[in-house]
Amino acid sequence: MAPLLVGFGAQSVTRAVSSLFEAAESGQAPSGGTSNFRDMLADLATSASQSVQAAEKVSASALHGKASAREVAETLIQAEQSLQTALAVRDKLVAALQEISRMPI
Repeated sequence: MAPLLVGFGAQSVTRAVSSLFEAAESGQAPSGGTSNFRDMLADLATSASQSVQAAEKVSASALHGKASAREVAETLIQAEQSLQTALAVRDKLVAALQEISRMPI
């Protein structure tokens, strides 16, 4: 499976989130090089933004005849996958927060 984000494949995101949940349940610091969940989410958003910017840059290069249609298609597909991944993570976070807000105190 090709990485969906620069430095963040779907498997690495899943692994990082699983590591954080396991650490939270055990009361220990997270392992695997992930400093905290906030940093992971910030990196995810930054990578998605960089992917979109790269797609825009390649598209502009194609207009000037400096990039092929294949390069444009590849970068646009990567940007689309990055955005879909970021949106899926956001949707899961919103759903989790809504579920937490419905819990009785």
